[in-house]
Amino acid sequence: MQEIALVENLGKTYSGKNVFSGLNMSIMQYEPIIVMGENGCGKSTFLKILAGIISPTEGQVKFNSKIKISYMPDRFPKLNFSIKEYLFYMGKLNGFSNAYINKYLKKFFQIFNIPQSYIDKQIFECSKGTLQKVNALQAFMAKSDLIILDEPFSGLDYKSIDNFIDLIKHLINDGASLVMACHQNELALRFTGDIYIFKDNKCVLENNLPYLIYVKFFCKEKDITMYDFLDKVMKINISGEICEILIEKRDLRKIIEILLSHEFEIHSIIPK
Repeated sequence: MQEIALVENLGKTYSGKNVFSGLNMSIMQYEPIIVMGENGCGKSTFLKILAGIISPTEGQVKFNSKIKISYMPDRFPKLNFSIKEYLFYMGKLNGFSNAYINKYLKKFFQIFNIPQSYIDKQIFECSKGTLQKVNALQAFMAKSDLIILDEPFSGLDYKSIDNFIDLIKHLINDGASLVMACHQNELALRFTGDIYIFKDNKCVLENNLPYLIYVKFFCKEKDITMYDFLDKVMKINISGEICEILIEKRDLRKIIEILLSHEFEIHSIIPK
């Protein structure tokens, strides 16, 4: 396992206001890093520094060798290009042939469930979810040593998220390093790496996030949307008579009590 970069005493100040300071982190090959925290806490600023888009006020990022970086911003602009024009332009910047780009787009349109007919769609006409997929396509086109993703799952449906996570894990297994901002606990915990929390102008390693549990129960003909435990549910899937919900461990006892009080039969309880 190789260290890709070392972040030393990193800090950023805007107009005299401290965004964060004293950030230390080692970025390793095969080891994803997730950064979390409330809006405006400094996550995006840190990722931009890491990507070389902006400079820190203090500290530094030391890369141990010359590496290739892919960056996916949290917001993708509605450009006056078609999807094909934009992605071909990005591919050409990376020195790829038309044949390679066409093969890449065909493959990844399928992975991200984008209709092939969208290839000529204007970017400014795209929905938020489609924009996010185009954003990902440009970030993953070149095989990079370090992948930096800022809230990549925003606006995506569950199937696209699952496909996206599988793709990211595949890239990590192939040797890429990952630093990703993510505000959803249930998605952050699907990666087996360190989690850093931005809070009170600091960023610290966090090892005490609540872990997640799948609870399956028989719902049969009952309409579960009327029950008050749904505000604790992160994900729900109904298949036939079985309902599966994803919850935090701390809510397990309460939700089981509610299910039993409404005469639902528990099928299984499985840690994620």
